Amino acid sequence: MTQTHFRPDDPAKRRAALWLLVCLCCIEAIALTGCHRGFYRRQADAEVRRLVAEKATSPRWNGIDGSINIDPRSRMFDPFSADHPPIPPDDPTSHKLMHNVDNKEGYPHWHANGDATVVESPHWRSYLPVNDKGQVVLSLASAYQLALINSPDLQEQRETLYLSALDVSLQRFGFDSQLFAGFNTFLDHAGPLQSPTGQSSTTLSSSLGNTGQGISATRMGITGTSFIVGLANTILWEFSGNNTQSATSLIDFSIIQPLLRNAGREGILESLTQSERLLLANVRQLERFRRGFYLQVATGRFPGAGPALGSGAFLNAPGLAGSNVGGYFGLLLQQQTIRNLEFNVAQFETLLKQFRELFDKDRIDSLQVAQFESSVYAQQQTLLNARIAYQNSLDAFKILIGLPPDVEVEIEDPLLDGFKLIDDQFTSRLESIKVLRSDVSVPVIELGGSIRKLIREAILEEEDGKEVVVDDRKVNMQLKSLLPWLKKARALTVSIKDDDRGRIQKDIDKLDDRRDDRVSYLEKVESDIKSGRLFQQIEPRVFTEESIP
Repeated sequence: MTQTHFRPDDPAKRRAALWLLVCLCCIEAIALTGCHRGFYRRQADAEVRRLVAEKATSPRWNGIDGSINIDPRSRMFDPFSADHPPIPPDDPTSHKLMHNVDNKEGYPHWHANGDATVVESPHWRSYLPVNDKGQVVLSLASAYQLALINSPDLQEQRETLYLSALDVSLQRFGFDSQLFAGFNTFLDHAGPLQSPTGQSSTTLSSSLGNTGQGISATRMGITGTSFIVGLANTILWEFSGNNTQSATSLIDFSIIQPLLRNAGREGILESLTQSERLLLANVRQLERFRRGFYLQVATGRFPGAGPALGSGAFLNAPGLAGSNVGGYFGLLLQQQTIRNLEFNVAQFETLLKQFRELFDKDRIDSLQVAQFESSVYAQQQTLLNARIAYQNSLDAFKILIGLPPDVEVEIEDPLLDGFKLIDDQFTSRLESIKVLRSDVSVPVIELGGSIRKLIREAILEEEDGKEVVVDDRKVNMQLKSLLPWLKKARALTVSIKDDDRGRIQKDIDKLDDRRDDRVSYLEKVESDIKSGRLFQQIEPRVFTEESIP
């Protein structure tokens, strides 16, 4: 590339040329600023918010704002710059292909913005509601809140609505006035050997437009009519001889109206109408999906389809509620099922021990023991399967609300406490009794054997006419060894007497407090039945006060 310097003789022309170059640099700087990635990103966000707000006018779905910004508490939050993101972690072998592929050098600036060491947000775990054990304690409300923040499925639906709004923006842009412009500057130098006059010449030409096209503005009408207005301007400086200067300008316009193909409003407005209708449907569908998503978190029900692009089937029916409850309520149900099974297994194991003791005393045969052992093993297997199923359901629930399976979660909600027929402490109480019974059974059996032995020896000495001398030192030692177990038994008895009986009394008092309300309700139902306001195939005397215990 040859750089040519020219010095026009006229200072005014020199200043004009310099000002032209300055203007060109300013125009280029403004163009580069307007084409920045962040500018278009913010412009697209604002356009989507405006379009969604235009469609979300009903109070039923006015909570949809079209934003795809991720909460800083989310796993999906990107703490890095949205316009200059660092390169994410990559497989080392695959990453070599980014720099050299098929013996060809790749893009050299992959690492210009730095390297990210993590994919997910590094601080999202600090926002989790954890207890002293480091477990994430979830109620239905907190589980749904975490799902709103971390669920990738819900974020995908938001992004689909975002793209749907951009489709509308693109269709509307087709009917807006569109400006096209270009600017070219050329410098030609001819030496003495190339010039017919034998003198060197330098020519600077500046043209508004690209290859003579100039500035053009186009606009399409609703019937397919195209309006085009063009402006071209060229200025030429010739720095040789008399240093001539010339300028030419051209303005033109045209109107094109198709008459057959691609003509008519039904064809021209079809794409715009369809994209507008789809955006309106997607705004409604996103709100519908959010409500269905709550049911999915609560009960495991399929939320239905969310927003769709193109000709997606967004009006399909949502999933039907099945008899098997999943989600958060399903986990509560599985917890209660496990508690019931643990109670049954504890009862079976206690009975099995009694069966074995009866077998040792020759009161039952081995077949009865074996049959009951089989029942106990079946109950234990059922309990293990229930625990495995609960862990699998819990892992699936974590994934649903956007948590990784390695997060330890504790499901706690007082919602079903009123429906518990077996107190949680009752099972632990039975376990304590079983442990105490197991620990003390051997010393008690040995004590019984020692006492029986002393009795037999005393009877034999009495029958032989000898003086009865009882050596009870061993028995006394065995009795003393039982004292710790007796203290534990007494403490357990006091706990049952005070704590358990107190909780039972609270339940009785609570039931007694609601007795009057229940009686008044039943009297109202009875009155409605007798007056004919409420027809039921049921005896009215069922609703009398005597029917209530």
